[in-house]
Amino acid sequence: MISIIIVNFYSEKLVKKCIESIYRNKTPFEIEVIIVDNGSNTNILDSLVSQNIKILKNEINRGFAAACNMGASSAEYELLLFLNPDTRLYDDTLKSAVELFKDNSDIDVLGCKQINEFNEVHRSCARYMTLSRYFNKLFGLNKLFPKVFKTYHMHDWDHLTSRYVDHVIGAFYLLSSANFKLVGGFDEDYFVYYEDLDLSRKITNKGGKIFYSSEIEIFHQGGGASQQFMARRLFYSLDSVLTYGSKHFTKFNFFILRGVVLYVEPVIRITAAFCFLHFKKVKEIKHAYNMLYEKRL
Repeated sequence: MISIIIVNFYSEKLVKKCIESIYRNKTPFEIEVIIVDNGSNTNILDSLVSQNIKILKNEINRGFAAACNMGASSAEYELLLFLNPDTRLYDDTLKSAVELFKDNSDIDVLGCKQINEFNEVHRSCARYMTLSRYFNKLFGLNKLFPKVFKTYHMHDWDHLTSRYVDHVIGAFYLLSSANFKLVGGFDEDYFVYYEDLDLSRKITNKGGKIFYSSEIEIFHQGGGASQQFMARRLFYSLDSVLTYGSKHFTKFNFFILRGVVLYVEPVIRITAAFCFLHFKKVKEIKHAYNMLYEKRL
């Protein structure tokens, strides 16, 4: 039996398609779907309410981590699947995932292959973020010498084989309810972004293992509703990087990270946007950093 948790923020059309794909799955076990509407101020999804579909509503956007915890606290079944609204399952996805998870006691978190709209495999797994890996990405060293300068994103691996990894992306994140409760769920200090990486780290710190299966597939569009809010999206990403660094880096490394994120990275981003004549992007970057400075300085 599995509880599937989907957080909605102005993604109603995507949510409906996602749910349609869930119920096309033929499974020998029960499914419940929990939709957490995160301040969208709409009743569009109310028609979906049924015995196996719950809708929980927040009057304001409490953030992705808080919404996931809210959904998990309402879940009745032994397995939890956190699923992005911009994903769609194939007909055998759930059955294959649950069978693999239940048959392998050493798997604590299961992720799967994700196919985008161009029929490409999304390179979705990650290593733990470190200061050097962050710098490799920021300064583009991973693109110049990918075998030497690796980032936390595992773009250097084709994702065509199954393996244990540090982290699988939260767009499809299957684990037991007991394990989720054991580590305290998602850390709500993260509004959105990197809360799933933080959760994976908490699980592996307790001896858990995270597995990526290339045999199980979903469709993942990517971006979702966040594409509509680019400046705020950048702000949340940068803010979560600093939150992650404050929790998992040494004090000295966090001091360096904070200085680079606040004072060096905006110069790099704005310069790159000017070079590519993305003048609208310059405005969005400035707006994002104004929000970040207001919060962090």
